Amino acid sequence: MELQLCQIQSKIHEIRGQQVMLDSDLAALYDVETKRLKEQVKRNIDRFPPDFMFELTREESFTEHGVVMLSSVINSQLGFIAIRETRLKNESENEIKESEEKVNNKK
Repeated sequence: MELQLCQIQSKIHEIRGQQVMLDSDLAALYDVETKRLKEQVKRNIDRFPPDFMFELTREESFTEHGVVMLSSVINSQLGFIAIRETRLKNESENEIKESEEKVNNKK
């Protein structure tokens, strides 16, 4: 489980100020072809508002809300693991920033 969380965390990128996962990485996570993942999104496009995903030049990128929605249309719990890992990463980063600010304010 720990290895899987690390693998998921390495697939989370910050693009345009949002934490995202690429469609190819999500397809691998859900053990489906990227083509199938995109088909499911197209079939359920009303469940993916613009803030759930956006298109890059050559790949689609899903926000954390989009990953949760993918879990429901692909019938998998793995997306929830990815979201949990994203939140833990954000919390750790925020704690580090707060600690740095406290140290800098004491100087």
